[in-house]
Amino acid sequence: MENGSMNELLAIDRDSIPRFLTRWYGEPGGLAVPAPRHLPSVLREWHELNSRWSGVTVHNHPIDPEIEDGKLVFWVENQGGWEWATDSAGDDPPVYDRETSENPGPWVHTGEKLSEFLLHATVFEAVWGAQNAVCANALTLERVNEISDGLIEMPLPSWRWPEVGIRILVGPEVLLELTPVGDVTVAARTSEALSPFTDMPGITWRPRHEVMTGSEPIPDFFR
Repeated sequence: MENGSMNELLAIDRDSIPRFLTRWYGEPGGLAVPAPRHLPSVLREWHELNSRWSGVTVHNHPIDPEIEDGKLVFWVENQGGWEWATDSAGDDPPVYDRETSENPGPWVHTGEKLSEFLLHATVFEAVWGAQNAVCANALTLERVNEISDGLIEMPLPSWRWPEVGIRILVGPEVLLELTPVGDVTVAARTSEALSPFTDMPGITWRPRHEVMTGSEPIPDFFR
């Protein structure tokens, strides 16, 4: 498959998020809602930009930032089992993560700056929230290579959550999420863009919504 679109996810710059949102969701439907002033500037800009669309976060979500063990926690996993934090100082500080528990371990650097994490999270949410999305499980490496042929991996580090080694690949009008154990999700802007994948013989695809877990709404303070 020839890759000819979504270059904003391959050559990342400050305009990548608005370009991706417009490409994936269409033109924004509303005016930006001012975000709380106490947020880091990069995070505040993300909230104000994303407020122009609806349904951008459907799985994991932002929270009102609070200091925990010296870091500013700003994002959580949908069931509260993982959290992401940043430094309270700096224009584009690094992002850290850890599993939540009664005795959480140390913060671990994700390898991403805040701006990179927010792009990564925005794309992840697009995959999980896509109306046109299918998944298949435990595929062989040969089949995974066939599905991903011609697609290009996003140049961002793999998160430790939900498991190490998950990759997001970019193609014309599609996003692929690949896990190390051969689980594949294909998300597309249109049902037609899924056809080259769903027409592949010998692969049992299921609609993504059948395997979606519960998610939390965006907190009211960002409305």
